[in-house]
Amino acid sequence: DDFSTNKFGVQWSFFNPQADEMKRARYGDHALFLAAKGEALADCSPLTFIVGDRSYETEVTLVIPEGMQAGLSLFYSDKMFCGVGFSSDEMFTYNYGGEQSWMRQKMPVGKVRLKIRNEENVITFYYMTDGNSWIQHPWQMDVSGFHHNVFGGFLSLKPAIFCTGTGEVELRDFVYRGV
Repeated sequence: DDFSTNKFGVQWSFFNPQADEMKRARYGDHALFLAAKGEALADCSPLTFIVGDRSYETEVTLVIPEGMQAGLSLFYSDKMFCGVGFSSDEMFTYNYGGEQSWMRQKMPVGKVRLKIRNEENVITFYYMTDGNSWIQHPWQMDVSGFHHNVFGGFLSLKPAIFCTGTGEVELRDFVYRGV
């Protein structure tokens, strides 16, 4: 998605949206601007999409202003997710439905390209801050247990873009491909 047209309801949807959730999204110059919501990944109503492949990769570029955190995750519910997020000066790691604060790293970032590779339920995160080379996140995650039999709700594990705090994140150049 180059964000040149509105694909809400076809490709994109918010998790557990409020009646006025669409006020958070606006399009402009091949970008989607998404207003921050909530304090953490669990309460931010992330932007999700359904995948059709058992193994896949997804990428997106995020421009993150001060005062917020944004990232890419795999989201089952507000109680179970994993992901990687960035603020203007730190990288955050999420697994088992919460931040793994011991993995937090100082890292000044204004713009980051993120990638998730889901290969048979083994998740590898990558990020790129220089525009040239991917850096593999040091922690791989197994999400084979992120499903209805464990957490209920008849939901599915979906890639999700999240943003919390204040301000709005700029999303560009979203890519999805089966592997």
